[in-house]
Amino acid sequence: MDIRALRYFIALVEQQSFTAASASLHVTQPTISKMVRNLEQDVGQPLLHREGRRFWLTDAGEVVYQRAQSIIAEFEQLNTELDDLNQLARGQLRLGMPPMIGPLYANVLREYRQRYPNVALSIVEYGGRRTEQALINGEIDVAITMLTDTQPECLQSLPLQTHPIYAVLPNQAAWRAQKSLTWQAVKNEPFYLYSAEFTLSDRIIARCHGKRMNIRVMKGFPARSLSNLGPSHTSFACVGCRL
Repeated sequence: MDIRALRYFIALVEQQSFTAASASLHVTQPTISKMVRNLEQDVGQPLLHREGRRFWLTDAGEVVYQRAQSIIAEFEQLNTELDDLNQLARGQLRLGMPPMIGPLYANVLREYRQRYPNVALSIVEYGGRRTEQALINGEIDVAITMLTDTQPECLQSLPLQTHPIYAVLPNQAAWRAQKSLTWQAVKNEPFYLYSAEFTLSDRIIARCHGKRMNIRVMKGFPARSLSNLGPSHTSFACVGCRL
C-alpha cells in the first residue's frame, strides 16, 4: 500500500472533488483516479460509491479513510523524530570518560546540557582501557579519554587537549630542593600508579622502559585515591594526561 496513495485518498475525501483535490496536491485528476484504483486493488473492495460526478465512501472506504489519517500522522511523526535526531534536538548520548578528567570538562558538559536539553546525556566513568573497550562494544557512543598506543582501526579520534604529567612526592627536604624532576631522579623509587584499567599507567611504564628503568610498581589504586597517600609513603605517584 503506497503512502502517497493514502495522501491522495485523504485529500479527495476532504475536498469532495477530484478537481479540488488535484489542485491542492498539484497533480492531474487522472493521477488521483489511478491512485484510488490502486488502493481499491490493494484492499480488494471499492472505496467509493460513484454517481456521475458525485461520490461517497463505502464502508471499506470509511475504514481506509480513518486508518489512513492515523498512518499519515504516524509517518509524519516518524520523520519529525528522525529530523530531531539529525539536528540533536532530542535523543540519548552515552559518554564515557576516566574519572580523573571529568572535572576538566564539567563546564563543557554543563553547556551541552543547556544547549540540548532534550538530549538525555548519561556519563559512565571507566579507566582509559575500559572506556576504549566500551566504545568498541557499543556500550557508549563517544568517549573522552587517553587512547592506547595502538588505536583500533574501528575507532576515530580527535585531539582535544594536552595536559602535563605531575609527580606527587612526599614533603621532604630532598624533594623540595629539586627545581625540576627527571625520570632518572626517581628510578630507584617505588611507583604508585593508577590501576591496570587506566591507560596512563601503561604510558608511564612504557616511558620508564624506554629510559631503561626497571621500576617497582606498587599495587595500583583507583583514580580518586591520591589522598590516601600519607606522609609515610616515600614513593612516587604519577597523575596527569600527557607524557
